[in-house]
Amino acid sequence: MHCVVINKRISFLPGIVLLLLLFLSGLRVSAQIATAEYFWDTDPGIGLATPIYAADGNLDEAIETLLSSGVNQPAVGMHTFNIRVKDSGNFWGPVFTSVINVESTISATDKKIIQAEYFWDTDPGN
Repeated sequence: MHCVVINKRISFLPGIVLLLLLFLSGLRVSAQIATAEYFWDTDPGIGLATPIYAADGNLDEAIETLLSSGVNQPAVGMHTFNIRVKDSGNFWGPVFTSVINVESTISATDKKIIQAEYFWDTDPGN
């Protein structure tokens, strides 16, 4: 999982969590994910980080629809995004960490596409 640059709105968070849960769902284990949590930079302690909720109430699918209301965001700069999960046996897994550079909000500008092309296999030119 690679996250390099984002804007200050933190709209990527459900995507990161989705990737991690997708990865975890591919592991062949008998226990199921009971809960998940995330934190920025400093670990507040097991079970004390921000909880992650699945829309259906269960973290039991390869692809989850996550609820993302009130996602806290770090200040501009380099940060570590951390996530961990607890299984149905009440055991917490390791912390998965990704380094993220949060940049200032970039104002969008209107762009108009004036030309596009497509090709199969080999680029025919330019």
